[in-house]
Amino acid sequence: MKKKEKIKYYWEKDNDFFEDASELNSISENVSETDKDIVIRIHLLGFKKEEINLNVKEDRIEIHAAKKEKKIEKSETSFRQEISSSSFSKAFTLPYKVNPEEIETSFEDGILTVAMKKKEKKKLTKKEK
Repeated sequence: MKKKEKIKYYWEKDNDFFEDASELNSISENVSETDKDIVIRIHLLGFKKEEINLNVKEDRIEIHAAKKEKKIEKSETSFRQEISSSSFSKAFTLPYKVNPEEIETSFEDGILTVAMKKKEKKKLTKKEK
């Protein structure tokens, strides 16, 4: 196979190589609402609980996750070092005001769940109408 044909092959839609790789970087999120709560679930696979930070305000929540890994392998004849990092950041404007002191969080199997109690209906400003 010629070089141009190889490049074309790897970029064709039928080749699963790039589709599989793109799925590794996708973060899925789910926002749901009940009469009393707003619940956000985000799949943060590969992150640890201590690598995740939340910033909750009355009408906004920001979620940040970041990690760095460093692997070093040494032998008498070689030295190998791998450094990798990844991060995620997402902000949501909430349709209702919430009390930042009254949130419940859990992190299980790579899924972050944040439940926030509603305070009151957010009033639309002239800019939002």
